[in-house]
Amino acid sequence: MSDSNKNLLKIVGMIIAAILVWKIVVAPILFIAKILLPFAIVGGVVYLIYRGTGGKALGGGRRTLP
Repeated sequence: MSDSNKNLLKIVGMIIAAILVWKIVVAPILFIAKILLPFAIVGGVVYLIYRGTGGKALGGGRRTLP
């Protein structure tokens, strides 16, 4: 086998390895990030509202249950 064929096979092998690494490692991380991002945004907004009201629950008076 000539050197050019070996180099071509190495390049094809590296491309296949990169695709496999992407599918095995990066894709699940992106999937988890896609799921967690909306929760993080909503949590941040709720936290800002909580801090904006002085750290008290909304509608929280001294009323108690009978």
